[in-house]
Amino acid sequence: MSRSVSARQPRGQVRRLSSKDLAPPPHLLVRTIEQRVTTIKATLEAAAANTDDTKLIGETALGVEGVLNEGLNHHLFLGRVLEKVRS
Repeated sequence: MSRSVSARQPRGQVRRLSSKDLAPPPHLLVRTIEQRVTTIKATLEAAAANTDDTKLIGETALGVEGVLNEGLNHHLFLGRVLEKVRS
């Protein structure tokens, strides 16, 4: 009959636990590793998908800059016209 980890030792003797006594069974480790690999793979694929459109950032910035410049020009034009109308 084999003794379990919790079995009493004869008086005065202490059974030391090894890493094998504390480690989960190998099949659980394999399953955990496979799950984490799947999660990491999905994260990397999502990161790749999220960065596919980064080339649009420059184009968008140029478009926004153009709209802001046009708005500034209209603002300056209207400011000059209103001053002339008021005078």
